[in-house]
Amino acid sequence: MKRLEVKDLHTIDELKREIRNTKDGRYSLRLRCILLRKEGKSTKEIQETLLVSREFIARWIRRYNEEGLEALKYRYTGGKREI
Repeated sequence: MKRLEVKDLHTIDELKREIRNTKDGRYSLRLRCILLRKEGKSTKEIQETLLVSREFIARWIRRYNEEGLEALKYRYTGGKREI
């Protein structure tokens, strides 16, 4: 499987600041995933650190690369929860 790289949309410091400033645990988890990849961590290392599947890691990186931070925020869809 090819390693998904994170686009250079935000600096490591900007991501850390965003993590510190959010009260949303799910959003924070997704941000930490992006931060860890940006810091050079492998998918396996991210899995072990955050206790999430490689599918979630890939999904979050793709969303971030396509739409930035907004794509990582929780979205209530009126009955269905989107991850």
